[in-house]
Amino acid sequence: MSKSEALQVFARENGLLIRFWSNERGHMEEPHVHVLKPGDWELWVRIDASTREHLVWRFQWRKGAKRPESKLLADLAKAIDDRRQALLDEWARSTMHER
Repeated sequence: MSKSEALQVFARENGLLIRFWSNERGHMEEPHVHVLKPGDWELWVRIDASTREHLVWRFQWRKGAKRPESKLLADLAKAIDDRRQALLDEWARSTMHER
């Protein structure tokens, strides 16, 4: 597991953890990040398929947790779009040993 450097400021400003899991390339996963609101929910967000206007994600949450706010999702889409190449580079580095 490694934290995303490209989205470090966004994560800190929004109380999130944004991570890559190093064992996922072996599962032929598409490039993605895990966005966590500790104790609440986790999003699995596609880096390559998300755009500024459309975030491609799966949602996992704990019982009783609130869904992420629309503004946060819109801001996350913009942050991913703005930093897409850096995120793809981080994805490649974090999963490199699985090739």
